[in-house]
Amino acid sequence: MDRIKFKSEYLIIVFLAFFIGACRTSLSRKIFQNSDFSNGANGFYLKDLESGKVYLDYNGQKYFMPASNTKLVTFYAANKLLEKQIPAFAYEETSDSVIVWGMGDPSFLHPDFKNSELVNFIAAKTKPVVLAKDLKIKPLGTGWAWDDYPDYYSAEVSELPIFGNVVHFSKQNEVWKANPSQFLQNTYFVKSEMPVRDRLSNLFFIHEKQIKAFDSPFIQSHELTAKFLSDLSQKKVGLVQKPISSKAKLVAVTTLDSLLKPMLYHSDNMIAEQLVVEMGRKLGKGKDVESMLMAIQDTLTDAPLKNMKWVDGSGLSRYNLMKPMDLVNVLEKIYQDIPKERWMALMPKAGGAGTLKNVKLQNPNLEIWAKSGSFSNTYNLSGFAKTPKGKWIAFSIMTNLENRSVSKSKEAVIAFLNNLGQF
Repeated sequence: MDRIKFKSEYLIIVFLAFFIGACRTSLSRKIFQNSDFSNGANGFYLKDLESGKVYLDYNGQKYFMPASNTKLVTFYAANKLLEKQIPAFAYEETSDSVIVWGMGDPSFLHPDFKNSELVNFIAAKTKPVVLAKDLKIKPLGTGWAWDDYPDYYSAEVSELPIFGNVVHFSKQNEVWKANPSQFLQNTYFVKSEMPVRDRLSNLFFIHEKQIKAFDSPFIQSHELTAKFLSDLSQKKVGLVQKPISSKAKLVAVTTLDSLLKPMLYHSDNMIAEQLVVEMGRKLGKGKDVESMLMAIQDTLTDAPLKNMKWVDGSGLSRYNLMKPMDLVNVLEKIYQDIPKERWMALMPKAGGAGTLKNVKLQNPNLEIWAKSGSFSNTYNLSGFAKTPKGKWIAFSIMTNLENRSVSKSKEAVIAFLNNLGQF
């Protein structure tokens, strides 16, 4: 009799669990059907991180352009492959010189970081210092919009970034200044509307009515970097083409998390791209970004990366193709591998700071940490939701080919997420 009673109670529990799960799935579908996503190509995937229950799968296994949601993949891979401190540069001291190689560190002389270690290192050496070039990195990624070249978010990718690979222009007491200051001599003030930089050279143009400070990428080169290093260290730095030595020693300066946070919080493309270079260097594979990404995917064999078309670290490329389900699987790995306190501190929170600062949730007990991604006709949002009932949900919402403003698509996505307060 007790056995029959136990079996009955067990069946009731199983039925209730199934019924509640079915209700939540039904609720997700109802919320989706009442949402404003009728005019574009859209994909939704929502998964309970504790039970594994998929609440909504609408085109979740179809490919979309992820835009800056790509940075979640870069975040996951960097956390798996890089140490807590990343290498700033590598060097080998021979009988007659010191050879230096860049490792891709984006923090060197970047205005947001206190990293002048390489300058100090060169200045302290008594032997001649030579800057070695090893990689064959294209300065702009495959599939980037060609006319974005003068915009701050299209900083070039390089072996040894310096100053964030951008020039910062600012106006003080009616006088324009540049950092690095050397670029001011190549800056002209104009009356007509034109790009702020020449496409093929480091000539810059400031409109006479321009008031606000701004950044614009400069064209990187082996020679220009050596000149900067020579000027700053007050010591002549030579040039050489030479593969990185197996005997080279690494100098680490910047913490990984100090880079991951601006990459996620402020969607910093330059940091995302340079982290790919750092990972390629760590693996010792690839001379360009494409081969480095392939090496990362081949190395992380247990990761949900194999089915993606992953062509850059930032998501600037229209050639990136990812499924909402793939991004949720990446989020699930992040949830499993990284303590909550850490990724909560690194990812933007709705209503908090960063790119989600102005996102207002109707239910104060609904919390969302997520990465947005957008370019023309596209707005995506992927991340974590903690519901009022304490459930943890990973979600990916991808809206592509919407013939409306990005702000309108964003409103629809946020309206949909507000309904998660019912879970």
